[in-house]
Amino acid sequence: NNTSVPNQLNTTAANVITYSTGTYRVSPTLQWFCASNGAWYGVTTGPVSATVSVVRNLQNSTNSFNINGLANNGIITQCPSAWTDLIMGGITTGAITNYQIIIEKGATVTSFPATGTNIFTGPVNSATAMPGSINLSAISGYMFLLNHTGFVKVSLKVTASGACDNGVFTKSQVVQVNSIQTQADFFMYREGPFCNAPNDKKALQTTLPISTGTPTTPALLCSAIGWQGARKGGIVGIDVSGSNSWNMLVYECNAAGTRATNAPNIVNVAGVGDYTGTIKFNDNSLDFNASNPPYYTAPASNLDYFRNYYLWAMSSSATLTAYSAKIWCAELAVNVNGCIVSRKAYFRIANGVNGQNWRMSSQGASNLDFEEVEIVEPVFHPNPSNGIYKMEFDNLEENTVLQIFDNLGRNILTNINIQKTGRVIDLSKYPAGNYIYNLKTKNKIYHGLLNKY
Repeated sequence: NNTSVPNQLNTTAANVITYSTGTYRVSPTLQWFCASNGAWYGVTTGPVSATVSVVRNLQNSTNSFNINGLANNGIITQCPSAWTDLIMGGITTGAITNYQIIIEKGATVTSFPATGTNIFTGPVNSATAMPGSINLSAISGYMFLLNHTGFVKVSLKVTASGACDNGVFTKSQVVQVNSIQTQADFFMYREGPFCNAPNDKKALQTTLPISTGTPTTPALLCSAIGWQGARKGGIVGIDVSGSNSWNMLVYECNAAGTRATNAPNIVNVAGVGDYTGTIKFNDNSLDFNASNPPYYTAPASNLDYFRNYYLWAMSSSATLTAYSAKIWCAELAVNVNGCIVSRKAYFRIANGVNGQNWRMSSQGASNLDFEEVEIVEPVFHPNPSNGIYKMEFDNLEENTVLQIFDNLGRNILTNINIQKTGRVIDLSKYPAGNYIYNLKTKNKIYHGLLNKY
């Protein structure tokens, strides 16, 4: 740049010493023409006595690919029971003589200890060009990734073969692998002075046997893991965020934790989409029937299976002991894009708290008087039914909205201000199956299942 004449290039102060014979141009930097591929490359110049070096913008230095269509550091949600294939797609390179794929596991986005079981180095494959995509699961040795959660780095190493762009080049992409999970915690309503707080939760009993001894007072029932009250048993803190659908089941199981022979689903609640809340077993159960072992009626009419079973069992100490010896399994299954994962927990019903786990007062040694309890969540009966349901709910407010959805998630009925329009729900014109209700009050949304036969 000539300082005395603005915008004029001074060409007399320096000589060009070429790196290679051929054609050169200035545009406005010095460039060299590679005849073998018809490309121009930048040239770095220095003092008069220095050798000119060619800066090769090699086509293989811009190699690229993606994993499952994701940008670098993308996230893959993985199903524990069916590992999603990792697909290298959008592969672009120049002419090559061979390529190699390297896969590494890491705990963080930058930590990939390339040793032992943390790395898989594939074979060197002779090829003049890369395929457009590669299914990594088809590569021998890929199985080392199964059940891995964390970060995965995939590297493509190629040996370029162009006359002007030869060399070995490596391109890497990182993806984060998350496992689909579901969480649920048992809860009991901690009423009165016996427990610390209302609607509090306690830890799950996820293995058998239940080692905690039978609680003998309401205070002990509050904290005893693996034990529930007959009236207030249920699940709290359910987390099914991001799910397509979910299903909560409660059934009798054996000592091995599997469903007992011919045991029905005492509780079967289903939903679609995100859900965070509670499910009370008695409000969503079959009805108890003392003449029909395992003591249920289908279709249900009055619900309250665990409570009514316990009341009946109290008439005989032997029957009550047998009832409390039963093991129940609560299973929450979540479907996320076809991946079904579930979590199980186990419980028994306490028989040593003199009935106080469902609010009972004694009026003498042989006369038990049960208090009238406010219905604090909606109850639909009969359920199942032929399509006609009556709703009972003591906390209805102005402008309460009831919505009914079919098993595909379609809103088939909306009843605005149900307090004034009536409490009878008619689904008789719809086919048999399960329907989900959402009851929206001013401050809360209630969910449940209606079964039509």
